[in-house]
Amino acid sequence: MMDPPKLKRLPLFSLVIPVFSAACEAAGPPTAPEPAPQATPVASQPHVETEAERMRRLDPLGLLSKDPDADASAGPPVGTEAYLLDDETLAERTFLHGIAALDVDFRGRDLEAFFRRTGIRVIRPLMAIKMGKHSCRAPSDEATLPYLDGILTELSIYPGEALAAANLEFFLLCEDFQAGDIKPGGMAVGPAATVVFDVDKKRANIAGSVHHELQHMIDQADGAWKSEWRTPEAEARRYGRGGRNSRDASPRLGSGGDCFATEYGQSDVNEDRAEIFRMLITRSADFAALSGRSPCLSAKVALLQTQLERFHPSFDPGFWRRR
Repeated sequence: MMDPPKLKRLPLFSLVIPVFSAACEAAGPPTAPEPAPQATPVASQPHVETEAERMRRLDPLGLLSKDPDADASAGPPVGTEAYLLDDETLAERTFLHGIAALDVDFRGRDLEAFFRRTGIRVIRPLMAIKMGKHSCRAPSDEATLPYLDGILTELSIYPGEALAAANLEFFLLCEDFQAGDIKPGGMAVGPAATVVFDVDKKRANIAGSVHHELQHMIDQADGAWKSEWRTPEAEARRYGRGGRNSRDASPRLGSGGDCFATEYGQSDVNEDRAEIFRMLITRSADFAALSGRSPCLSAKVALLQTQLERFHPSFDPGFWRRR
């Protein structure tokens, strides 16, 4: 495993690989007139990291030996600063431990090349983590792989500069994700530069989930859109009680009322934009037919595309023609 990047909020796991060398020192008899023979150095052998060394590298503070159900109110040791999700304010500064980046060659995937292109690391818990209202468990490799492949494939259409502008640095993959009183399949946490996915959920639409959460990250990185979004036929937008209160709403294209891409998009303005973006990327032809029958929805599509191009020039008309 190579070093995770110099993360702003996650612990830095120092890679310490001891290199051993040995030399034979020989000297001739004291009375011998000849000079003592020189020592012959023994070639250094590549060090094979042991499991104990690997765990010390990943967990230098020994946190993995702690009971994951123990009360964390006293706070963890210094050096584990990160962000913990907050269901109301999106994120609050606190402490989180026991998380590491996937190996750069995880299941044959070149995650180092992905990081060089995007600046994004895919991370996961190494143990069950529980703090306050939030918790999740370490996912298996088998559960991790479909989401990892979805992330690698779907983000390939975006230039790294656009992803950096969205302040997206980490995808955290976990199982049994609990955020307060809800169990979301995904959550974008702009202040932590992180998208969280529960790998137990939404496997049927991993691609759509990646783009949906990316739009949330863009919106959290750039709030200039908010005052403009009320423009196109605002009175027709019958928003509901918010995404967290609409977990059973349908994500199917056309399931929402007039002016909406899906029923779930009708829950609030943030989900409205994220669902429009998801459909523009994953169902472009079908969505064009739907929005063509709704002047309100068509106006929102045009406004979103204009705002995205202003956010980053890669979202130009050519980008949408290639979808």
